[in-house]
Amino acid sequence: MLLTRTPYDKEQTVIGGAGAAFDVMRAVQAGYAVVIQDVRGRFASEGEFSPHFQQLCDGADSIAWAAGQPWSTGVVGGFDGSYLGCTQWLVARDNPNSLGAMASTVAPADAL
Repeated sequence: MLLTRTPYDKEQTVIGGAGAAFDVMRAVQAGYAVVIQDVRGRFASEGEFSPHFQQLCDGADSIAWAAGQPWSTGVVGGFDGSYLGCTQWLVARDNPNSLGAMASTVAPADAL
């Protein structure tokens, strides 16, 4: 199961378009479940947006939720870049049990 978290509106974000590093539709066709989530306080997510601040706890909660879904194998991989890649690095430093892999692009690992 693959997860990415975005501040850019999950309904409008083009992931896997021409030139993209990750093709969501190809992953789905290969049998992966894919979750694209608006981060707290952005678009369909409630709360107040505080860039980067909530990503550790919220990301860990999202990974645990995704891993526990009946359509999930229990192992979650993160993907995509820029702010979406930062959401992966921030939660990865706490090594959540269900996080099995990350494919983070154009995102610093040590910015925060």
